[in-house]
Amino acid sequence: MKRLLLMVPVLLAVLLSGCQNAFGFINARWISEITLDFQSQDGKAEDGPFESKTFTDPAFIKLMADAMNGSKRISGELDYGVEFRMKLTYGDGYTENYILNLGEDSGNLGLLVSEENSGKGYSVSVKNADKLRKLVYAKGSSAIDTGSEAAEASVAVNRPVTILQSDLFPVTGFTLNSDHSVQELV
Repeated sequence: MKRLLLMVPVLLAVLLSGCQNAFGFINARWISEITLDFQSQDGKAEDGPFESKTFTDPAFIKLMADAMNGSKRISGELDYGVEFRMKLTYGDGYTENYILNLGEDSGNLGLLVSEENSGKGYSVSVKNADKLRKLVYAKGSSAIDTGSEAAEASVAVNRPVTILQSDLFPVTGFTLNSDHSVQELV
């Protein structure tokens, strides 16, 4: 009976490790910025949307983390060019480097490769690749399209409002009081 109880956690760990991609779980809350450096195939920087761009918008960071977490391993040998070199910078200063290929045409998968292991590639779903493509290749502003026509929204409140975010544990939240003070929920 004791052996059985000892084997359960080991089997659970083996099963769960097979469910993740090679990067492990990418927690968007820990990332402070994402830098994309365009890699021109012919040496002309004007072929790309920009030479280098740093994204700090939490919505973009979450979208990238979701795309990475939902990526699927590509089997076999890879033969690819490099469109963007991507650097994830975490809040503590730690960085990770990746290769990200999206292309400009919508409706195609994206390619994600860790620079540490450039022989293993991961496909980014068409849905996530199209969302990323729209933001990366956007002219001008890099605002996230929320599907609404209003760029900004304001709400007038005369009583406290509580905002909770429960994407991942632990649940975080804030209360906006009528005197415009903010109180973090613990």
